[in-house]
Amino acid sequence: MDTKVYKTNKGPYKFLKIVMVWPPSFCNTDAEDIDCDKPLIDDRFTIHGGWTMYTATKWVAPYNKTGCHTTEIPLPAEAITRELLGELVPDMIHLWPDVEFYLNETKTDDFWKYQWVKHGMCFKHPTNPKIYFQTTINIPKTYNFLQILKQGGYNPDNGFYNATKMATIVNDALGVDAELRCNKNTLGNVQLHEIWVRLNRTDVLIPIGRASIGNCPTDKLIQFPSATLVSD
Repeated sequence: MDTKVYKTNKGPYKFLKIVMVWPPSFCNTDAEDIDCDKPLIDDRFTIHGGWTMYTATKWVAPYNKTGCHTTEIPLPAEAITRELLGELVPDMIHLWPDVEFYLNETKTDDFWKYQWVKHGMCFKHPTNPKIYFQTTINIPKTYNFLQILKQGGYNPDNGFYNATKMATIVNDALGVDAELRCNKNTLGNVQLHEIWVRLNRTDVLIPIGRASIGNCPTDKLIQFPSATLVSD
């Protein structure tokens, strides 16, 4: 993380960015350290994270680097247990797993701890992690991103689609603007990787300003991969 983002921003976050990842696109890159559990998750977008942000491009650093709260000390990572999360656990397992190791309970638990330390400690309820996790999972519980794309004619079938039109479908379904993000698979194809939306400090979805395709190309189509693109 670029430490420059900390120098001009401190204190409470301005909004919470909800980052939804398409698991096959996470797993089919050429990163040597990625070896996803199989079968891949391919029936839903899952949560990458809920990121506390100052602006659209400047995120809040982890708590111990910014002191983003001055009156409350966040619960430590070891407090993030399934016992604490209670009734949230089934939804957390389904919607917020460690994509790479989703069959490994310990890895998923560690992933939740990591997200709390990196982003959740600076959420507005640092002593009640359940609110941070509940606020984040409420978005995919409310909006089925894969179904939204399918209803618009965009299927994870390895086909190539117009990113702007895909973003518009999501925008129209949510009533606010979403941002698409892309990466490349092992074949070098640019593909849909993530969908980003934002919540204000009252946990209401807010617009980015217009349909956005982020780092996705405007001069060529992007692939919407199926799990079959990922080699065993």
